[in-house]
Amino acid sequence: MSRLKKIAVIAIAVMVAFALISSVSFVAAESDHECTGENCEICCSITACINNIRTLTAAFTATVTVAVLLSGICSSVTICTVFSGIKSPVLLKVRLLN
Repeated sequence: MSRLKKIAVIAIAVMVAFALISSVSFVAAESDHECTGENCEICCSITACINNIRTLTAAFTATVTVAVLLSGICSSVTICTVFSGIKSPVLLKVRLLN
């Protein structure tokens, strides 16, 4: 991976973390506001932040799940290739007559 791609990935990760932290802090700060009625702007903002939190946590969960599955598949393939190279007397059909 080139240096520019690494910087871009880190920048995106920082932005996602900032969006998640700011959404959580806004919901926590405004959870007990005085609602003005049906068209309350703060309630609309809280709903948007909650949707943002749900989306980001779902994406994070999916990413972690895929990473765990891929690492499990890679490790099982590695174990199979390591053990397939082992030669035993039974596989070599050697008679052990003493």
